Amino acid sequence: MQQHVLLATWIANHWSDVASVASIVIAFVAAFRPELHALLRPRRVDVLLSDSLFLEIGFNGFGPTLGVIGTLNNEHARSLITKMRIRLKASGANGEFVLTPLFNRERAINSALAGGEEARGKFWLPFLIEADVAIPFDIFFRNDAATAAVTSSGFNLGQAWMSYANAKVQENEQALSDPDPTTMQAKVAGYLTALSNESGSQDFIVTASRELSDAFVWQVQTYEARLEVDVLDCHRAFSRSFQFAISEEQLRQLQENIGVIIAIVCKQLDPNTVPCSAFSKITLED
Repeated sequence: MQQHVLLATWIANHWSDVASVASIVIAFVAAFRPELHALLRPRRVDVLLSDSLFLEIGFNGFGPTLGVIGTLNNEHARSLITKMRIRLKASGANGEFVLTPLFNRERAINSALAGGEEARGKFWLPFLIEADVAIPFDIFFRNDAATAAVTSSGFNLGQAWMSYANAKVQENEQALSDPDPTTMQAKVAGYLTALSNESGSQDFIVTASRELSDAFVWQVQTYEARLEVDVLDCHRAFSRSFQFAISEEQLRQLQENIGVIIAIVCKQLDPNTVPCSAFSKITLED
């Protein structure tokens, strides 16, 4: 009882000080209420995909690739997106194939191509999303190991082709020589074109074709996929699952890219030639 009396007496004597501290606390909470509320909310980043958009399936100089369009909706204080990945497996299969972002694509309508699209890219890097903000993405995914294998195969093919072509030019040096440099250059260019068209049976072409075929993972199949997003200081990944399918015709088109890659390296095609892609609608899973 005596302690209660002493406390009441102290508060009465220092009431102005107590009131000042209380005012400061109330003002602080009022001023930072949105931030405090955000800190107390569960962290959440929604991965939004649309089944009205097409998934772009490719096989090119990066190996098997997927182009995905969607939106990340951040329902928390600013979040640092540190990693993204697609876990992919054929329906009924046990193993999975993981693809990671290579670059963000920026698309622009090209009126000269009657409504076609041009895509430019910037390498994918971790990025910040502010609180309660949704940002769209258009990301090109590839598998690290497959990209390394295709790149290595292309490099070895290029080296072998150059050695083969140089040796053949030297063998036919007399027939290709000309006092006019322009005429000689045209002769050599024509000879190399004919040589590249006739080189399909060479061991280095056969080897490259086999290596690229080994890196080709696509099948006529329905694929189950999950797009995962990692956030700094968050112990779980946010994700969205979906399915897509590859038809026999699409598979044939993608397989033809093996020959396109070889033809580009061996100078049969313009180096700016873009291997074709297949497009598939996705089915979202609950």
